[in-house]
Amino acid sequence: MKKALIVIDLQNDYFSGGKMELQKVDEALLQTNKLIKYAREKQYKIYFVQHFAIKDNAMFFIKNTQGVELNKNLDIQDDMIIEKNYPNSFRDTKLKEELDKENINELIICGAMTHMCIDTTV
Repeated sequence: MKKALIVIDLQNDYFSGGKMELQKVDEALLQTNKLIKYAREKQYKIYFVQHFAIKDNAMFFIKNTQGVELNKNLDIQDDMIIEKNYPNSFRDTKLKEELDKENINELIICGAMTHMCIDTTV
């Protein structure tokens, strides 16, 4: 089985000073970076998913703002970033296509908003 790690929506708007600050998001970031390190050691492909609001009057993840950017403390290297506009990371994105290209058939998924984007993607 070929595995990949998918990291969803760890973007600045969820952190201190952001437009939708989450509780314990810094702890989630630390744990995510540990998981990223493990995935690199195992040579898993890693995909970062970044949400962009599609409505002009959205509350957060607005294009061309600091809040929409993936958090600078995420251990992103030469990994692919998948842009999305819906909670489901597969809807209208290239994620499935990229996983299929790599013959990946097992996923490890982490990130922010477990009850929304993680749940919907899984």
